Amino acid sequence: MNLRIAIVLASLIVAVLAFSPPAVAAEPTISIDSYTADVNTNVSVPIKVLNAGVFAGGSAKIVYNSSIVSVKAVTPGDFGTRTSNVDNANGSVHVAASSVTAVGLDEAVLVNVLFEGVSGGYTALNIQNASLNLEDGNTTTPETADGSITVLSNNNNSTALTPTPTPSSNTETDAGATTESGSGSGPPDGHDYADSATTGETETISLASSNANEVNAPLSITIGSFTTYVNSNVTVPVELLNANDVAGGSAKITFNPSIVIAKEVLHGDFGTPISNINNSAGFVYIACASPTAVGKETAELAGITFEGLSEGISSLDIQDAALNDEHGNLITPERTSNGEINVAARTPQLPAADSTTTIIALFVFSAIVITLLYLIGKYKFKKKS
Repeated sequence: MNLRIAIVLASLIVAVLAFSPPAVAAEPTISIDSYTADVNTNVSVPIKVLNAGVFAGGSAKIVYNSSIVSVKAVTPGDFGTRTSNVDNANGSVHVAASSVTAVGLDEAVLVNVLFEGVSGGYTALNIQNASLNLEDGNTTTPETADGSITVLSNNNNSTALTPTPTPSSNTETDAGATTESGSGSGPPDGHDYADSATTGETETISLASSNANEVNAPLSITIGSFTTYVNSNVTVPVELLNANDVAGGSAKITFNPSIVIAKEVLHGDFGTPISNINNSAGFVYIACASPTAVGKETAELAGITFEGLSEGISSLDIQDAALNDEHGNLITPERTSNGEINVAARTPQLPAADSTTTIIALFVFSAIVITLLYLIGKYKFKKKS
């Protein structure tokens, strides 16, 4: 009887395990807590990443009420190098950070934003355009959890404060056609900016935000064709066309690591870039930001120095391109143009001589030979006599 009971129990356990749903990995989330500050005092607000272990960087736009708080500084978190674009006039800060390797923490800090209380009141801290990237540069759109700051008046800290909403609304639809277009006056919260305008998708974006400007510039991001030699370097600019309203951006450039490797990333027209070079996987990730629009038709996002390893042609493919204006609003490039590097073997060659040079050289050589023969003959004649 005991044996039968044991068999029945074992069967039940196996059945339960067989029909139990598999464990679901927790979704990554960018989160901000709620904080309190006094007028004319500072509070440091960490931008947290939950379930962050596999990620090596990310970016987000934080929108706030600039009559209540202002941003004083952005400092690094757990992802190393960071860049930022602060726009206190319009109440936004665009932040980005990148590391070469995954952070390896369940809860990590993307960056820390130092706010100062301007006047008594309440402001939401809304997270927009959030994105996280893996070590290989591939991006994902995380969940978001907004935060807030309550600023207490120095005269009466018990004053009741009325929440002041921070403008934020958007819609996004995919219609499965062959072009991408957008219209409106604000950033698409949750819009996957790694989803560039390629064949197979139409996106219509309708937005409303009192802080943002409408951006309709026909932007292009492009790389040209270049030539170098084995064991020699060439610097390749990543260029933007129709770039007047752009204040920064990011992109992943892939290449064939058996033909070229990336040596360094140089600044262009948007200040010092942050970068993640992975020569074993054949890509370099770049991101940069400026506090103001570049104001140029043609601008350089960054320059990448490559070294030739072996003969051949490596394409330079642009992936996950995202640009932003000085208010942190997202601008998806309308067109991307990939480039290439042709690596040739360096064959030493003597400069070709023209006919005049050849005649002179032959004349001099002949004169030297005749002189030597004359001296040898004269020496033999004296010796005999």
